[in-house]
Amino acid sequence: MPRPKLPELFVTPHAIQRFRSRAPDAEDLADEQVIALIKSQLEGTNDLPVYAEMKSGVLTRTYRFRWENNIYYAVVSPRNESTSTHTEQLCVTTILDHTNRIHRIVQGRQRDRKRDPKYVSPEEHDAILALDALGYSHRDIGTIMRRSHTSVWRHLVNGRGVKKQMRTWANRELAKAFELRRKGLKHHEIAKRLNRSTLSVKMRLYRLDREMKRRPERQFFWRVVAWCTNPTKVLRFIRDAGIMDQFREEVSKDDDDPTTPHIHITPDPSSGDADTSCYGA
Repeated sequence: MPRPKLPELFVTPHAIQRFRSRAPDAEDLADEQVIALIKSQLEGTNDLPVYAEMKSGVLTRTYRFRWENNIYYAVVSPRNESTSTHTEQLCVTTILDHTNRIHRIVQGRQRDRKRDPKYVSPEEHDAILALDALGYSHRDIGTIMRRSHTSVWRHLVNGRGVKKQMRTWANRELAKAFELRRKGLKHHEIAKRLNRSTLSVKMRLYRLDREMKRRPERQFFWRVVAWCTNPTKVLRFIRDAGIMDQFREEVSKDDDDPTTPHIHITPDPSSGDADTSCYGA
């Protein structure tokens, strides 16, 4: 899926002033030069924003660009406080440098996640949904919001009101996947045989491999389970061990013994069908 590109932007007078005050040797640049410089690096780009947040219910994105070997950040918002005719289009509201609040906000967010990695604020949740509405993939949103793509996907599913059906792994399926992996099959080949997604197979085998590294004896357990759930191997073992012949002898003895009760089903004389009543002979 291609990333959404920024359309034609309106650069606010405030952004022009902030660029002149924060960029060295930019005081002598005319307004048209500053506008052309900012728009040339932002318009039409499909680069990911380095930061996104919700302000008063409106999504604000921050993009990075370079000038004179220095890095600056342009805050892009659909709001425009000026009285021009461009009030409904995207506009660059301000310009930040590396010493400004974007880094403090990102660092503060990272500290909050260290305290509670699973917590997502309502503003972050709304930002995830807004980025999804713009056409960003869940992996791109994870990069922007500095979240795992699985966490982003969970919030997208919840936001869309669709419940994701989770299919549990039975021991027989897991043993089969383990055995196929030992034979050298790829994840997508195993997924095709088990009628599962490649990601599901990859994640489940990864957790199984991590479990066996902590407890090496579990490897033998899954090998035994894989062997027991393979009918061909079990029948071959029964035949080679002579268990099948012993079973046949026991059945023959029971058939020859008149004291052993047997079940007979007699046909119904009227219809020719088997009678529903059974009796012991």
